[in-house]
Amino acid sequence: MASLEALEDELAVRSNELAEAVAHGQTLEAQLQEKMGIISALELDISKERESVKFLSSENVDLRARIEDISAAKSSIEEELTERTKVTDGLEMELFKMSNTLGQMNRSMDSLKNNLKELTSERDQLNMEVLILKEKLDMAEATAEENEAIAAEAQQVCADLA
Repeated sequence: MASLEALEDELAVRSNELAEAVAHGQTLEAQLQEKMGIISALELDISKERESVKFLSSENVDLRARIEDISAAKSSIEEELTERTKVTDGLEMELFKMSNTLGQMNRSMDSLKNNLKELTSERDQLNMEVLILKEKLDMAEATAEENEAIAAEAQQVCADLA
């Protein structure tokens, strides 16, 4: 009997150990299910992150392409601006030269106007002198004609007397 009691005690201990092992197994299985749920959620998150990374990578490629296009456009605009600046500088230089030339032409024009005034004044003065000389000539011719007439009369008178 002692051995039956010992067997019963051992059976009870083993049943208790088995119950504890089953309970521990159920706890482990519950933890496993919980961990599997976490793993599934993490796998879903990883999948979403991969999609997000793919999308961001694609967007990054697009943005790099746009940056390259914008950079090329910027370079082109800078070149055009440089060319326009050169043209503007050239035009400003031409404008400066033309302004100087126009100033010289205006000074020449003023000088020519002054010369024209002087020449007009001299011409008017010479015309006056010519008129005075013509009047003197007319008077001298009249006097000469008078003197000729007087001389002719005197010759006539001398001829009549002789």
